[in-house]
Amino acid sequence: MEQREYWNSVSNKKEFSTPFQMDLFAKYVSKSGLIVDVGCGYGRTLCELHDFGYSNLLGFDFSEKMIERGRRQSPFLSLKVKTGDEIDCPDDSADAVILCAVLTCIADDSGQKKLLHEIRRVLKPNGILYINDFLLNTDSRNMERYNSGKRKFGKYGVFELPEGAVVRHHSEEWIKELLRDYATLEYERIVFTTMNGHASNGFYYIGKKAAEIGGQSNMDVIWTRLYEAAKAVQNPREISERISAGGVAAAVESVSGKIYTGVCVDTSCALGICAERNAMFHMITNGEQEIKRVLAVMPDGRTGAPCGACREFMAQLMPGHYQNVEIMLDYESGKIVTLGELTPEWWI
Repeated sequence: MEQREYWNSVSNKKEFSTPFQMDLFAKYVSKSGLIVDVGCGYGRTLCELHDFGYSNLLGFDFSEKMIERGRRQSPFLSLKVKTGDEIDCPDDSADAVILCAVLTCIADDSGQKKLLHEIRRVLKPNGILYINDFLLNTDSRNMERYNSGKRKFGKYGVFELPEGAVVRHHSEEWIKELLRDYATLEYERIVFTTMNGHASNGFYYIGKKAAEIGGQSNMDVIWTRLYEAAKAVQNPREISERISAGGVAAAVESVSGKIYTGVCVDTSCALGICAERNAMFHMITNGEQEIKRVLAVMPDGRTGAPCGACREFMAQLMPGHYQNVEIMLDYESGKIVTLGELTPEWWI
């Protein structure tokens, strides 16, 4: 069943159950700010915000029947039908955007990425993104649904409800990947009660859209920091008559946003190490194990791709999602590829 059809059919029956973390939200969002609830349903969360003292509230939902219900129950709210992919707000206009159990209704990765991209357009610099949604469960009932859904839809965690709607529970690795361009302010795993009365793993998240700095986008700034961090440790030198170091320098960004650096160490036998793996070892030494971005500076100052051994190490370090690691191929032109594009078939 198509999502809009499903939600229209249950618009007067379902009561949303995922809790909204009001006290945490209020730490980051002024009561005078514009708050946009995407996938607002009948306006439950907006009503809570209104009762708490927020007044500049706007809700969108693709279910016409949900919007009709919301307008009947809460005529003081501004609720609109969302008819396409775009959110009907100007660029950089919202102080906060809310997604309450919305990602679960979008089964495919590309649809979720498209929504997060559109939210980024709407949010002001330093605007707040609030999300709560469902995580994977390990009980037999859910695992049976996930395995059946994988056979039918090709993705573990996607499954069909008895009523016919297709929904998704997420891995934390995917949530981290999806939100990689936001600065995390709050994140916690919790247990929700679903609309059908079952317990499910879930999470709430509060993140911040980074402002542009000196005309650069947040993404540009991150790569600049990686390049500068690598250049700062690049120092070609002879350590001994058999060992040289520092000709190549690398910087990796972990999923926490921290940057770790390393240099190559070349020996007269196979005991040396590439700069990229040296930086990754630095990351692991400091208690982290997941990479977002990699940049390596060659002796001529240009950037380049990691060697096969470094690609293999990343694939073994992050099996299942190493493909999402971004690599700066050419810093001057801004050419970026993913490890999945460089290494589409890790194990044949």
